[in-house]
Amino acid sequence: MESKLNKLKEDYQSSFSSRPVFTEKDKMRIRSRIENGTIPNKFSGTHFFPRMMTAFVLVALFAFAVGIAGERLGLFDSLGPANDIKTPVGEETEREGEVEEQPIELTESDKITEALQREGLPLVGNNIFDPKSVKPGDQVAGWRLIEIEAIPGSLEYPYDTTKAYFEGKATITGTIELVSETNELFGGMVTFTVDEESTHLLPISHHDTRKKWLIFENQEEAKEILQLSSGETLEGVKVTLANYSVQYVPSDVTDFATLISFDGASSFELISPELEKVYQRFRTDFNEEALIGLSPLDIFKLYYYAASIEDYRTQYELFIFDEEYIRVFETYEDYLQAVNETREASSNLLEMISKSNLMEVILPDDENAAITVGDLEGTSFGLVKNKKGIWKVQWLPLQ
Repeated sequence: MESKLNKLKEDYQSSFSSRPVFTEKDKMRIRSRIENGTIPNKFSGTHFFPRMMTAFVLVALFAFAVGIAGERLGLFDSLGPANDIKTPVGEETEREGEVEEQPIELTESDKITEALQREGLPLVGNNIFDPKSVKPGDQVAGWRLIEIEAIPGSLEYPYDTTKAYFEGKATITGTIELVSETNELFGGMVTFTVDEESTHLLPISHHDTRKKWLIFENQEEAKEILQLSSGETLEGVKVTLANYSVQYVPSDVTDFATLISFDGASSFELISPELEKVYQRFRTDFNEEALIGLSPLDIFKLYYYAASIEDYRTQYELFIFDEEYIRVFETYEDYLQAVNETREASSNLLEMISKSNLMEVILPDDENAAITVGDLEGTSFGLVKNKKGIWKVQWLPLQ
């Protein structure tokens, strides 16, 4: 604006001539008119228009100058169209401080959790276990966990898969079936479907919603006890199970358990209820003190009872482990391999023992004993006392 004003001044100054406009003769003529009162009226039409234009130009220049100055000084910031509503200062500051919310990106774990929750998982209850956190030795619904393998779920398959082996015992009700031979997968097998009212007695993985259905591990004994024909079923029966294996994987698998009894018909009748309590105490931690006071015949019965329910770990722990005795099987794995190689012969021997008369003979030294089996003429089962005075099974006991 100042530069424009200076330009106007320069143009205005340049409009004046550098030479005098009035001569001396003109000056004398003007003074004479003034003295005689003959000066024309200043508002006469002849001079009004040029003077009006001059005034208009001056007003326009003044308004222009004021407008420029007001703009620079911000005098017109509060003015504007009627619909241009200004935001209060405090509110504007508050809005400037706001951060626009962005959608939260879910992690893979969150997505898996959401998928499971839509199906009402995980399950909850005293018999429910989380395969990712449970560990050997833990108790689930009265069953002691021995071994476990677990694979966490993924986006493709959100369920935790697991294979777990439990030791314990439970009496439950359900339906027994000898599956027809026409079934390609399970034909000829004795299976058991657990009633809903009994499921709380079995350990269940927290994502496993399958109907509880299992296969007996001791198939030959189960068939001998049940005497079923192919395809036959028995509903509402009561069975006692031991050694429960949970198999929850995305394939055609089922749980397993050992059949101990069926409506009171025991799969091995040598053991009494009192002796079974001793057996359960011993198998918990294999503390030999649980065996104090038992006779050689009692230990013999425990040994073959363990074989009848295929609890080979407990059976192995009944051997003598004092230093002076040579271990035929250095580890449980070695013993289990030998058992698997002679499983058929052992099964036949077990059946024979269960039907024979047994006799206990303690030798004069009171350190060794033998159990004779009526149908095994000339064969005996050897036992020996350990340093604590507890009867234990000799290595290779049948002689």
